[in-house]
Amino acid sequence: MVHVQLKDKESFEAMYRRFSKRYRQSNISGQVKGSKHFARKKTKRLKKQKALVSNHIRGLKEHLRRTGELEKHQDHRGRLVNVKFKTK
Repeated sequence: MVHVQLKDKESFEAMYRRFSKRYRQSNISGQVKGSKHFARKKTKRLKKQKALVSNHIRGLKEHLRRTGELEKHQDHRGRLVNVKFKTK
């Protein structure tokens, strides 16, 4: 909870600015937004399944890259991306 008292000879606007600054720094709004929608924690089985799928996809990409069917190129932002093409 953020608490701000009005100082001597301080306008309401100045106090409100101090309150707003402390409110943003305390990250209360982030906590409220984060807890707005409840999301269940992933079970051990789902985590393991996701890891297996990502490892499988990584292996397929590596195989395609080694065989020359997948090459790395830069997109318009300069990031490396994989582009698939046929060599027949």
